[in-house]
This record gives sequence, structure tokens and C-alpha cells, in this order.
Amino acid sequence: MSQPMHLGLSGLLFIGFLSFATILGGGGVPSVGTEGLVILVALAVLALLTVKPDALDGRLPVTAWIAVAALPLLIALQLIPLPAAAWTALPMRGPLASALQSLGGGLPSWPLSIDPASTWWSLASLTPPIAAFVMAYTLRRDKVPAVLLAIALLAVASGLLEALQALVGEAFFIHPRSIDAGPSGLFANQNSQATFLVIGIVALITLAFMDKRSRKWRPAFAAAGLFLVVCILMTGSRAGTTLLLVPALLIVTIAFARSSNKRTWAIGSALGAASVPLLVFGLLQIEQVRKLADRFSDLSSGRAQDIWPDSFYLAQEAWPWGMGVGTFRYSFELVERLEVVDQTTANRAHQDWLEFVIEAGLPGVILLAAAIVAIVWSVWKKRERLGQAEVFSIVALIVIALHSTVDYPLRAISLAVLASTAMAWILSDGTHLEKRN
Repeated sequence: MSQPMHLGLSGLLFIGFLSFATILGGGGVPSVGTEGLVILVALAVLALLTVKPDALDGRLPVTAWIAVAALPLLIALQLIPLPAAAWTALPMRGPLASALQSLGGGLPSWPLSIDPASTWWSLASLTPPIAAFVMAYTLRRDKVPAVLLAIALLAVASGLLEALQALVGEAFFIHPRSIDAGPSGLFANQNSQATFLVIGIVALITLAFMDKRSRKWRPAFAAAGLFLVVCILMTGSRAGTTLLLVPALLIVTIAFARSSNKRTWAIGSALGAASVPLLVFGLLQIEQVRKLADRFSDLSSGRAQDIWPDSFYLAQEAWPWGMGVGTFRYSFELVERLEVVDQTTANRAHQDWLEFVIEAGLPGVILLAAAIVAIVWSVWKKRERLGQAEVFSIVALIVIALHSTVDYPLRAISLAVLASTAMAWILSDGTHLEKRN
């Protein structure tokens, strides 16, 4: 870029933590070792910020602390031991009570969560997103381009790792995988990889079109974006491929907003749309893309036939208190139909909105609704002055929200860190920052 970026301690700390969390935090619960390491580093970062508050560019206001504490508080409440008469009256607790009684003696106190260990781990897993939220919320806006550049470079690095995985195989997978699917870069599954790469493209677009210092780098950004598109197609992820429409619409929106000649813009858009069939035809000559197209032709899947019907039933039965955050696997076994039971285990509902309702119940729905209202209200207040941070964040959250309808991107710490960063940038307008002396 034409002018140097002065990151300072706050910028370097944030980018360093974001990079560490992205590289090691994409494995999900099966990668206990790497997830645990990211959690420990997040705790160390929060401790550093406590003893060295000038590592932040400003103070977190009370409203932001409320946003930070809401979900951890909800999960903590699910871990409070309840008298036997109270927890056995909750829905779906009969099998748990029978299992405990079979051990002999009376029923012990037990929390709302049917598996406290899983809920404790979910609570600990919030530490990295909380650390990212605090650092992002208090980060000066002039440092945002450097963070976006770091996100884009991490996406390219994940794409390069994906290419090595496709060429060499298992030697370059850094996380254990439950199924043998497509190459997944820094992640345990190809769907999360595809979502991360889409967010990387969004970062490139906002840098290219909304940062004057990046103009001379636009050809490089375009090349990197095309590389990421190819990598998304190579994952074989239907969700990721569909989500490419989001950055495409972002480019169209920015181009329309900045066009002084709407007629020229309309002609250009028409020519671009006309070239899409030719592009698709060319891509279909690649074997991996043909395999992906075949997957689109058969939309029947295990999640729609085997997991979602029982998950909807579980959500109804567990309402209104939920089963405990992080307990879906054990809750699902209580309602799974015998005709779909096999040697595999449904670790996730593959519909994160639904899974959150199952685990968090009505309190979780209220909390989620409050978060959506806060985000929409903040965007509305800043609608006349949306900058790089806001545009990137809005689109990134849309990508994650859409993907959550068919998968579970936020169950990976790395994507949860990105989501909390986006939420922090939306809720913060960058003008409240009070420099510490």
C-alpha cells in the first residue's frame, strides 16, 4: 500500500491472535488439543489486557460488556446444580434419571445440562471469541484495513494448504476428520473451509473498493479472489459454492453505488450476466467441478432425511428450557428413530439455528433475538456512514448466518472469532474510543 500502516501494540496483538486462532481453531470439538491451545492463548491475551490496558485503543462501554457477558452467563446458569425434584421435572430427563438410579443410591443434584462436561467445554470455547470481541471493539478504524488484509492472506494460505491436500493427501491435513470428504485447508471439513474462503473474498472486495491506498493492488486482489473461487469449487461444498453469490452481489452493489453513469453500469452488468453461461461451461470441463455439479443434481442428503426430522422433534420436546449448550450429540440419541440408527453418530444437527434452540431453549432464543435487533439497530443508525469495517462485517455475518441453515460454521473457534469480530465492528462506531493515558 502507498502509505504504511502503523498498527501499534493493539493492532499487532489482534492480528497475531486472529491468525493463531484461524490456524489452529478450525478443527471443532474433535480437535481438543488445538482448541484447548487456542483457549489458553485467549485467556493469556485477556490477562494481558487486564494488566496492560494500554494494549487497547480504548475502553469497552457498559453496553459492550453486556453483549460480551450474555451468552457465557446463559451457559453458566445451565451448569448450576439443581435439586433432584427440579431437574427430573425438566423435559427428556427420564433416561438420565434412570441411568443415575441404576448406579445405586438416591438421585443427586444435577444441572439443567444433561452433559455438564460438554457444556463446560462450550463455555470455555467462548474465551477466544470474547477476546476477539474486546480487541475488535476497541480497535481504531485506521487499523481495520490491516486486519482485513490479514484475513485475506489467511484465506489464501488456507487455499494453498487445500491445494497441497488435494495433491498429496492426508499428510497435509492438520485436523482429524469424521468423514473422508474434499480438501479442507485449515479446517476439519470442507464446508467451513468454503465459508472462510468466501469471507476472505469479501475482505478482498472491501479492501479493493473501499481503501484508496489499495488501488494499485487491485490486480493482485483480483488474482487472489479468483484463486479463492477455484479453491471453493475444489472443496466440493454445495453451500460454499452457493454462497459465492453473496460477494458477487456485494461487487454489484458497490459498483452501482459508485457509478455516475447508470446506463453504463447497466450495460456492464448485462454483459457480465451474459458471460456467466460461458464461465460455467468452462468450469464444467474440470472433473472436480463436474463432481460438484452432480452433487447439486442430487439434493437428497442424510441431514434432510435422517437428522432434521428428529432434530425438529427434539426441539419441540426440549422446549422451553433446552438440553444444555454443547449436548446435541447426547440429546439426539434420546429421540433418534430406530430405522435411521447405524454405526455413525450425529454429532451436529447440521442446522445451527435449530441446534441452538435445542440446546439453549427459550432463553437462548430471546438472547439471539436481542443480538439480531442490536445488530440491525446499529446498522440502521450508521446507514449514512458505513465504512470498511461495517460493510465487511455485515456481509461476513450474512455469509455465516446463511451457512448456519445447513451446517454449523460457528462451532469452529476460528469462524466464531471472525463472527465476534464482525459483531464488534458493527456495534462499535469507532468514535467512542477513549485513548488511555
